[in-house]
Amino acid sequence: SFLQPDCIILVGREPVSKRIANFVTQSSLEGGANLVMLGNDLRQRDPAHISSHQVVMEPSVFSEVARSWLQGHAEHDTSACKVYSRYLAELDAVVSRSIRLCFQRFDQMSEPLIAKHISERLPMVNALYLGNSMPIRDMEMFCGERTSSADF
Repeated sequence: SFLQPDCIILVGREPVSKRIANFVTQSSLEGGANLVMLGNDLRQRDPAHISSHQVVMEPSVFSEVARSWLQGHAEHDTSACKVYSRYLAELDAVVSRSIRLCFQRFDQMSEPLIAKHISERLPMVNALYLGNSMPIRDMEMFCGERTSSADF
């Protein structure tokens, strides 16, 4: 695997994606990555007992604490983070382009295409509730971020 993290911070619930869950597990068990689980309630969140740290805290509070610490410790080189961030942005662009091309080539009715059309046509002032895991995954996988705080 190209991605071999030293540390993974898992915010909120466990990943819905089996691939991501497997990546986190393998990185922790075989790759030696520290797994930090961050959330409001961490009960029954680590059935495989692979986390190295569990933090019960609002993610927004954690983000502010981390930002404040980094500003106070300028001696720490964050250039590797910037390189990694650019790498992830490039991967995201490649995947987004591939998905967009697939939708253009195969314009037949499918669950991912329906999710894409709904997300593009839903007014920003509206909310959409999804009750099953597959539509949730379709929205998460095939529909880009919304441009306001009213995300799915």
